[in-house]
Amino acid sequence: MPSHTPRLSTRTSLYAGYASLLAFMLLIAAISLYALANSNKDFFLYVNGVDARTRLANTLNDAAAQRAIALRNIALNSNVTARGQQRGAIAVNEQMVASSLAALRQAMDNHDDV
Repeated sequence: MPSHTPRLSTRTSLYAGYASLLAFMLLIAAISLYALANSNKDFFLYVNGVDARTRLANTLNDAAAQRAIALRNIALNSNVTARGQQRGAIAVNEQMVASSLAALRQAMDNHDDV
C-alpha cells in the first residue's frame, strides 16, 4: 500500500523556502561579521608591529648617522677641545646604536608577523 504524504499548499511552500533562505543568509552574515572582526584585529596587530619596528629602525639609523658625523668631525677638526667633545658624542651615539639594535632585534624576534 503506497504511503500518502500530505501535499503542502503553495503558500506554505513559499513561506518555508523564504524562511530557509533568510536563515541561511543570517548564518552567512554572522560568519562574515565574525571573520571581519578577527581580520581587523589581526591587521591592527600587524600594522602596530610594523610601525614599532620602523620607529626602532629609524632610531638606529639616526644614531648611526650621528656617530658617523661625529667621527667625520674628529677627522676634520684640529682643535683638541672640540675633538674631546666629539669623542664624547661618539661614545653616546655608540651606546644609542647598541641599545637601538638590541631593541630592534628583540622586537623582530618576539613578533609573529616577521
